[in-house]
Amino acid sequence: MKNFYSITFTHQSVGLEGIGQYHVLPENFDVQTISAIKMECDEFLFLSTCNRVEYWLTAKSELSRNGLLAIFQHIYKNRSAEFHENAVNQAIIYSQVKAVEHVFRVASSLDSLVIGEREILSQIRDAFSSSKQLDLTGDFLRILVRKTVDTAKKVFTQTEIADKPVSVVNLAYRKLMDLNPKKGSRILVVGSGRTNQALTKKMKKNGFSNFTVFNRSIENAQSLASELNGNGNSLEQLCNHQNGFDILVACTASQTPIITHQIFKDLLGGENGREKIVVDLAMPREVDEEIIESFKSHFIGVESLKEIAAENLKSRKSEIHKCEAIVEAQIADFIHVNKVRQVELAMRQVPLQMREIRQRAFETVFAADVQKLDSEAKEVLEKVVSYMEKKYMNAPMLMAKEILIKEDVR
Repeated sequence: MKNFYSITFTHQSVGLEGIGQYHVLPENFDVQTISAIKMECDEFLFLSTCNRVEYWLTAKSELSRNGLLAIFQHIYKNRSAEFHENAVNQAIIYSQVKAVEHVFRVASSLDSLVIGEREILSQIRDAFSSSKQLDLTGDFLRILVRKTVDTAKKVFTQTEIADKPVSVVNLAYRKLMDLNPKKGSRILVVGSGRTNQALTKKMKKNGFSNFTVFNRSIENAQSLASELNGNGNSLEQLCNHQNGFDILVACTASQTPIITHQIFKDLLGGENGREKIVVDLAMPREVDEEIIESFKSHFIGVESLKEIAAENLKSRKSEIHKCEAIVEAQIADFIHVNKVRQVELAMRQVPLQMREIRQRAFETVFAADVQKLDSEAKEVLEKVVSYMEKKYMNAPMLMAKEILIKEDVR
């Protein structure tokens, strides 16, 4: 673990707007780049998400500023010298045990933009898979990632860090489900941006199927509608919709309400007496406030959701000390596992050396004596030597593990 490093760019260090310049994809790692990285590192993993870029690596020697600069020059080879210098200056560097602690905290979402969000765990799994396919990972990172996943699972199952939703989409979906809408509900979707994509895909995954999407760009409307197995239309066609609805989901970038009193009345298609569900996830509102007062409806809006999110986030933060205790215990366990693995790797040479000694004994040192033995005696000798060889190889390994355990107990 001596030369293990975590090189990090996060929303905290460079801002959300600055993260994009450091994003990397598997395609960035061509044969030349991989070869150059292997000159500097024994193992290498890259993780790139919307609010962080991470490089976890075992360097061939102590990582210097020039060594880090060389790595960035290989990865971002089409960027300027000024960019490379800025990258070195902006990178947060953790080493050895601190690097392991950082990795465990990241996977447990303790350092995430939204504390307690589980998505980072699947992103780490994908990052390891991508790096492995590029032949950049090895034994250390394999064990580290396995322990990292184990740590995150313990954090998420043994604490309440992820129990209460804090994202607007998850909160909106939960409030929507509390109203117990029918799976066959007619769903009008106004806007096809990320928020509506996330909510409607969540709805589709849970059995809803009747979607009609409206958006300024008909291409984007049809793209989302295709994923939902629904219909896509331009926003201009909204006022012509005559099939009624049960659930209205609205979120665009409009500065004034898209769903006016008259448009809402027209969309009802004469179903004035039936209670509707209105989900408005935009700021400012997409749905005119007058509608909530004039028509029978259940309204789910951002303002109330953000209040719940703030309370839930406060609750999540109160769990951090429990999570950190788990992380600390897992670090100690990983250190022990890593020590044992290093002993196992070092002892790999023992079987080879034993075979060489055995071969030399039978073919050179005691060759004449062995030749004098009959077949039955030779067979017995083979069994005795094989038994001793096996026991000799196991004994040092067991002794080494016992020594490590005693050291950890101290």
